[in-house]
Amino acid sequence: RAAKGLSPLATPVRVLRDALREAGIDASPVCDVTEVAQPRWQPAIESYLGMNAQALVISREAEEDAIDIARRLGGRARGAKLVLPSRVHPWRGTAPGLLAGELIKGDDLDAVNFIRQTLGQLACVDTVAELRASKAAIMEDGTLSKGMTIEPLGVPERLVIGRQGDD
Repeated sequence: RAAKGLSPLATPVRVLRDALREAGIDASPVCDVTEVAQPRWQPAIESYLGMNAQALVISREAEEDAIDIARRLGGRARGAKLVLPSRVHPWRGTAPGLLAGELIKGDDLDAVNFIRQTLGQLACVDTVAELRASKAAIMEDGTLSKGMTIEPLGVPERLVIGRQGDD
């Protein structure tokens, strides 16, 4: 991955991806096939996504076999996620303002829509007043407003979405 300019995947994701490959199932991490259109929002978006940023996209035809493999791995793949294309649908932003989902781009529509659906109607806001007024919003520094709470997520040191590798 480093030779291709990609950040390393988490160990559980590598374990699952390798097991899928051994079974002849192609699995692409969503972080390899998507990007954030406005780089200033990428750290906050990745903080919100957590391990979802490294979820593995498989084909619809491979879903059942991939699930069986994941189940057999059990705790060795804890935290790794499979994107099931049969459950992914086109995302539509309906909240006012700039939505995080609008910033997700890529050619793999299952990966793009998975991330967009995971982000939901999360707004990208610049002020604490906007943060307080929004049902779901995040600031550049990773401060999240959702429901009745404010949560300081912070931002990751290493970014994984797109070609952000540094090793």
